[in-house]
Amino acid sequence: MGAAAFTALTAAATATLAVGLVAVGGAAVEAQRVSGVADAAALAAADALSGFATGDPCSRAAEVAEAQAASTSSCEVDGLEVVVTAAGAHGAWPVSVTSRAGPGSPAAGAWSPAVDLGAPGLLLADFFGARDASITGYAYAHEGIDLSAPHALTPIAAAAAGTVTAAVTVDASARGMNVAIDHGDGVATEYLHLARVDVRVGDAVEAGQTIGGMGSTGRSTGTHLHLGVVVDGVHVDPLTFMRSRGVDYCVLPVYAGHTVANGCEAG
Repeated sequence: MGAAAFTALTAAATATLAVGLVAVGGAAVEAQRVSGVADAAALAAADALSGFATGDPCSRAAEVAEAQAASTSSCEVDGLEVVVTAAGAHGAWPVSVTSRAGPGSPAAGAWSPAVDLGAPGLLLADFFGARDASITGYAYAHEGIDLSAPHALTPIAAAAAGTVTAAVTVDASARGMNVAIDHGDGVATEYLHLARVDVRVGDAVEAGQTIGGMGSTGRSTGTHLHLGVVVDGVHVDPLTFMRSRGVDYCVLPVYAGHTVANGCEAG
């Protein structure tokens, strides 16, 4: 049995994957997905508990989980915190993740879009999830979302305040030119396939600050940004994570040729 722990601003969670002795392939991808769902559900419940949102905390958690094709197997208000267990499955293997969230959601404006949602021609081009072997010749997890625009150098902005931990200006890997930002509390964001990098390692950045320009460097078939969110070393679904912080990429048109299940249809 495998286990992982993560924190996401106001959330502290422990994930347990019940897949026998080994968690591999699709089961591991499902565990990763349910981890993001549990985090979002617990944060939504904490919002309701602390007055940032209306409604019953556990009802809010159930709504968020259901919108992401999962369920809540348990929800308990523990003083000023909410403990939520989200459940999913890969075939016959059940997957459960327990997330604990405390009161005090991030202040409004703490998170912002990585690309101006009004940018001409901007599309939500691909989703977080398992990919088959049709593109690369092998199956793997697509650990973020892709945002595409018709113009190279479309400005890319920091999703929240933090410190730059990577600023790669050489196109020498599948990630291409890229930036990573540490936001504290175990949360980091990644911005891949850039055509320009405007920051250096160690720079302090603010939410909405331009950090580079969209490109097609690395393993890429066209101009786009791959946006990743990492919570205590585990990639989580940026759609779920950002929605719970007031940024909804699902307002964008969706590229018809996306290769991963449409996460917006689930939400």
